[in-house]
Amino acid sequence: KQLTHTENKPYTGERDPADQFHWISQEQLFLLVYVVSVMHALQQGYTDKAESYANKALQLINKQRSYDNDSLVSSYQLILMEQLFLAHLLRGETAAAVKELQKCVTVYQKYHGTLKHHRSSLHTALGLYAMIMPGCLDHALTQFNAALKHTSEPEQIAFIKLNSVVVHLKQNLPKDQLHALLESVEPDFAGEVEESV
Repeated sequence: KQLTHTENKPYTGERDPADQFHWISQEQLFLLVYVVSVMHALQQGYTDKAESYANKALQLINKQRSYDNDSLVSSYQLILMEQLFLAHLLRGETAAAVKELQKCVTVYQKYHGTLKHHRSSLHTALGLYAMIMPGCLDHALTQFNAALKHTSEPEQIAFIKLNSVVVHLKQNLPKDQLHALLESVEPDFAGEVEESV
């Protein structure tokens, strides 16, 4: 039997979805596996494992930079650096977290045109860092508000708003502001939290 069958179809001006699929190289696939492994390890609380995988992936990226300056690789690099930042933050290593955040900003500035979608993540990271610093809760809210302006991803919006709620609770801000923020995240949840506060 013949495995393929082709028809002569007239060109309608519409693109075939298969033509829009972006194939990645084997090296990029290896990096993607590392990115997913780092995120999975971090979500499970294995910060050392996440850091080890991230460092291996970043070494691969540095080797690839000599011949592949692809925006996908830059995006992977920024994701890995953000995960390293979170790992350091979770372990309470604020100085190391700031260094990773500085590296993130450097990569973002270098590849700004192709990494615009990471701007919200950087503001969120700054907000998370400000949350753990004494007397910086106002700065955390400022960063979270900036992050909200640069994203339309529902999961990221919910994450940012929930962290803003934590800041509001720590600062004892007016309950009407807290209620409005909670309602924007989940309308049913707002009533339950308001009763417990």
